[in-house]
Amino acid sequence: MTSRFAQHTRLVAVPGKRDEVVAKFLEAADVQRENADCEVMVVSTAPDSADIVYLTEVWSSKDAWESARSSAQIQAWAASMAALVADSPESTPLDVAGGNGLR
Repeated sequence: MTSRFAQHTRLVAVPGKRDEVVAKFLEAADVQRENADCEVMVVSTAPDSADIVYLTEVWSSKDAWESARSSAQIQAWAASMAALVADSPESTPLDVAGGNGLR
């Protein structure tokens, strides 16, 4: 059993704002690029919807994820997200079994 923290989050963008949500999440991925605790951060869109964005993350631990999430830089980044997202995010916790790209 691993201590990793992983989740898959589905967001519904305000109509016409999907590309802005994608850009914001790509900014967050760039912020975490040098963070060794952030093992995977993938931003994707649903091919059959103009408004759905997914974020899939794998972290070394839940504590590391919480620490990154509560950092001043991410809090400042998150301030503008409410205007871009139509509904509350739906997050599904994951148990990481392994795979390519994980540290």
